[in-house]
Amino acid sequence: MYVNGKILSEPSQQNGVHVQQTYIDEIGAVLSGRQRSNTVRIRFTPSTITINTDYRLQWDINTRLQVGNVGVNVDGRMATITLQKGIEFTVIRYAATRNQPSFLGFHLNEGSGLSRNVQGIVGK
Repeated sequence: MYVNGKILSEPSQQNGVHVQQTYIDEIGAVLSGRQRSNTVRIRFTPSTITINTDYRLQWDINTRLQVGNVGVNVDGRMATITLQKGIEFTVIRYAATRNQPSFLGFHLNEGSGLSRNVQGIVGK
């Protein structure tokens, strides 16, 4: 399992001081099984979720599907990805506000078999 993110930097003002705020703008995940033919690639953006270029899912349409050994459950602003190996993570879409753009969060729910150094929240 490989997960990568694209960071978005936005100017902001806190207590009259100009600062740069960072947000996760895109998340890519490559989930491979024992055979390369079982590889599933997922790209999350604040507007869509693309799986292997075969599926283009909308965040606001509840969807449940199985792609190889990867389960995908999209429920409003959350997408939960489950691997048969006991690995589960959730990507959360945060809506834009007047002060910030739409952005994503990554949470590892279950990491059986992953390194002990892996933490549950990315982007905080």
